[in-house]
Amino acid sequence: MVTATVGPTSPLASASFPSLAPSPASPTSGTAASQPGGDPIVKRVYAYAHGFLSDENSFKGRHLQQFLASRNAHLHLLNLNGGVGEGMGGISYSRGLAAIRALYDKEGGREGNVKLTLVGSSLGGYVAARFAELYPEAVEKLVLFCPGFDLQARWPRRLGGAAMRAWMKEGHRDFEARQGVVRVPWSFIEDGCQHPPFPSYTAPALIIHGLRDEVVPVETTTVSLLEQAGGQLKEWTQVVLVDDDHGLTQPATLAVASGAILDFLQIPAPAGDPDENGAGEEGEGQGAVSAADHIEVEAKLALPEDRRALEESILAAGGELKCTVIMTDIYWDLGGEAFSLSNVWLRQRSGVWELKVPAVEGERPNTQTIACYREINDVRDIATWLVNAFPTQLGRLHHLPLAKMLAAAGAHPIASYTTRRSKFVIRTTDDDKKKGSDEGRKSQSHKLCVDIDETSFGFGLVEVEELVAGHGDIPAAKARIQHCAHELLGLAEIDDVVRGKLERYILLHNPAHHQRLVRQGVFKS
Repeated sequence: MVTATVGPTSPLASASFPSLAPSPASPTSGTAASQPGGDPIVKRVYAYAHGFLSDENSFKGRHLQQFLASRNAHLHLLNLNGGVGEGMGGISYSRGLAAIRALYDKEGGREGNVKLTLVGSSLGGYVAARFAELYPEAVEKLVLFCPGFDLQARWPRRLGGAAMRAWMKEGHRDFEARQGVVRVPWSFIEDGCQHPPFPSYTAPALIIHGLRDEVVPVETTTVSLLEQAGGQLKEWTQVVLVDDDHGLTQPATLAVASGAILDFLQIPAPAGDPDENGAGEEGEGQGAVSAADHIEVEAKLALPEDRRALEESILAAGGELKCTVIMTDIYWDLGGEAFSLSNVWLRQRSGVWELKVPAVEGERPNTQTIACYREINDVRDIATWLVNAFPTQLGRLHHLPLAKMLAAAGAHPIASYTTRRSKFVIRTTDDDKKKGSDEGRKSQSHKLCVDIDETSFGFGLVEVEELVAGHGDIPAAKARIQHCAHELLGLAEIDDVVRGKLERYILLHNPAHHQRLVRQGVFKS
């Protein structure tokens, strides 16, 4: 969706807030209770659904289980193949759905205090998405690895018409698996055809897909899925594309996936963990800075006409392309534009609430060439911050969950667009001796993210950013960003403010609002 026009025919106008993005639940278990911001305490349950010709002992499932265990989160490994003795040939879509439902009931779902976060690979990704479609009240979020959508079209293309007819005639087909030959009955296909090719889930979803996938072509995600229902699923789905095949087990892929999952699921780090984002040296998080509460120091620069030359400069500077991300942002405001005129930006990024507020009190953003914002991701913290900052509009609604609170206050969308982002990382090391620091002090490594963005409304730019833990780190981060942009990448000196994506969108779609923001000192003329 490109336009944010709100009228009788607008899908944004007719949709209720709770359906736009289910409020993330608290990781605490127990019965429903009131929290700041009004969000109930529920029991969050994580589960992994394996793929075709696999089982609950799959490598990826075990890897993710161990990784999440290091973050104090338990991942249940489901068996989609049926009962004991069935083997891998017993897999079916219906059995997969039944396995998820059994876990949900076992964990107390019938009492209404359980929310599932479903992680699925290939066929298991489809089953997870289908369960979220059938039981939207039960699912909080989805993480899907190369999800096996569009069964009816893919299998004939993969095997050919003659092989499909032989499978149907004989009633079974033998497949080669790591453990040997697996016989799969034709009923597997019949069962799959009882389900839609693309589930219409409404839970926020993160899809990680390999660009070299020959089993489920990447176009199944980037084209077919995201174009379903007129592109509506774009609002709910963030896609991360990596240089890998269907297995998605390369170390670099697992590192990118780990960081993306932590950011998407907003799983906090254990106390005292030196790498709070948990993604490790090669992950997509920001080292020792928690992604849940950090200061974002960022410069926006014009996208050069020769994009390839820019990418070559990034690689020559030691940068590395981590992944490509496709995401949709919807920005929300109150009547009278109370949020935006206060330089407060509330958005849903692929269905997940995020809040960006000024990191330096009293700083006029229209005078800054490098912006500094604090990002708040926890839905309860967002609600509490907004209630405290806007008591007149929201104080009487403090007991409501964030989405219902905003709906009751008459919040409305002011922008909606999709971005395709190429994510690069450049690592720099301080030379402390040249800076006159104490002899023997260890150099510190810093990670700068260089994002090349292209939007659905025809605008592109480059963002160079670093996450820092405190205000005292901001000046040095600004210097590193300046050096990276000018000296390493050969971009113009950062001496002027380049309009960001949101500012350019508002300028194009609502010039009167843009002028009010200029007069308020939020945007530069």
